[in-house]
Amino acid sequence: VTGLSLAIGESDAFVCTPSIVFAEEGSHDITVTISNINGGDDENGENNSLSSMVSVVPFIPEKKVLGEEATGTWCPWCTRGTCFMDYMAETYPDTWIGVAVHNSDPMTITEYDAALPSIIPNFPGYPSGTVDRSGDDYYDPSEFEEGYMERINAVTPATCEITNFSFNSDTREVTFDVESEFVADVSKELRFMAILLEDSCSGTSSDWAQANAYAGGGNGPMCGYEDMPNPIPAAQMKYDHVARAILDTPFGTEGSLPETISAGETHSYTYTYTIPE
Repeated sequence: VTGLSLAIGESDAFVCTPSIVFAEEGSHDITVTISNINGGDDENGENNSLSSMVSVVPFIPEKKVLGEEATGTWCPWCTRGTCFMDYMAETYPDTWIGVAVHNSDPMTITEYDAALPSIIPNFPGYPSGTVDRSGDDYYDPSEFEEGYMERINAVTPATCEITNFSFNSDTREVTFDVESEFVADVSKELRFMAILLEDSCSGTSSDWAQANAYAGGGNGPMCGYEDMPNPIPAAQMKYDHVARAILDTPFGTEGSLPETISAGETHSYTYTYTIPE
């Protein structure tokens, strides 16, 4: 790397050429070192290298993107959330998993609702969301597609499937396994987690009515909500993508995966839940 002119505090990016090609699958340690600075030795040699681990995988698991949205029937701007959650579900039906986490209304899961402001970075209020629980900032629902595009090509360390699903209509007990085949070594804590969603949720009391800031069109078009009243009567509302249960916590099931996992291993965890009437 030559011809640089950098002042103190400035930085420069470089690309390793030719690129490194690994002959074997598995984990490989990479160390990058800077030397010959200004044609001589650095007075402080303690901060001249960085190390990282790269995994070479046998295949790339199918990627899906999780979007979690903070919403509520009392929230007048949350019709925007409904609009874009529906758009994402219709546009990316096989790769987008949208979850509406309700606050202070009949669809609230207290534990999930209480945790969401700490899950969404820089939580601004309602509506807002997070995509794959990644990034340094929240997403407005209108930005969900942008977040989806940023995450859909990420390489995940494992597959994720629901297997051995069964439902007892007499006891209303549902049982299923979440199963993952790992394509990379993992040496940090991961957890399985399951969220049960429901579509077409509805009720008759006033707390099922949806506040609507877009009524009358003064705040612009919004999926037809500009043509509906404020609030929208409960009889006219059906809520989709609604989180109705989370197993076991908003931060997963402790101990559901071992702390160290090697590529090629398959792990599963069984969940059982009784669905309310």
